[in-house]
Amino acid sequence: MYDQSDRNFHCDHCHKIIETGEMCWTKWAFPPSHLKAQVKPRKEFEWKNAPILCSQCSDKELDLSKF
Repeated sequence: MYDQSDRNFHCDHCHKIIETGEMCWTKWAFPPSHLKAQVKPRKEFEWKNAPILCSQCSDKELDLSKF
């Protein structure tokens, strides 16, 4: 999730700050065409408040349907 107060992305499970370049898990829709880019800009995740898990939490056995 994106936190407006500190302007950082946080893991939805452990609330750790997601650093730039850090591997993480997020849920987002694939583009409608294979010709579109598969990389989402940071602002798009911020606007949609996309669910995000840090790499440590994504390796755990969590019920991902909650995110």
